Amino acid sequence: MAYSSRDDNSVVPNYALDTSLATNKLRITIQIHGLKSSTILEFHKKLIPKLYKKASNGEIVFHLSNDGFLFEFHGLDSLKDCNYRLHVNKLPGTLDNKRSQLIVREDAVEIILIKIDDSSWSSVISEGLHIIENEKK
Repeated sequence: MAYSSRDDNSVVPNYALDTSLATNKLRITIQIHGLKSSTILEFHKKLIPKLYKKASNGEIVFHLSNDGFLFEFHGLDSLKDCNYRLHVNKLPGTLDNKRSQLIVREDAVEIILIKIDDSSWSSVISEGLHIIENEKK
């Protein structure tokens, strides 16, 4: 996650919304054809192992706020011309930033948003995400 916001030709990626996990969970799947992942093993506090996947042919930036998130993908190698940016705010309720997560898969990235309370994501499903575009970087 080495990159930060920068001036480039980033576009809003195609994404799908899914609320079938639980009432307070929203899965956002972003398709990135050609995305490759590699498995990383880290030790937290030198004792607790954590296994996760990282993009091997792109750099990902992911930041959560109480009511939204910023996702950026900057492709490398065969994906060097792929630059995506999805900046969302005004989500209903307050996000649980410790439990919400980003999961890297082959050809896709999943963002799992979890709210602190058990309120529904129905307004997001019916109205769509509030995407911030053309902001000053």
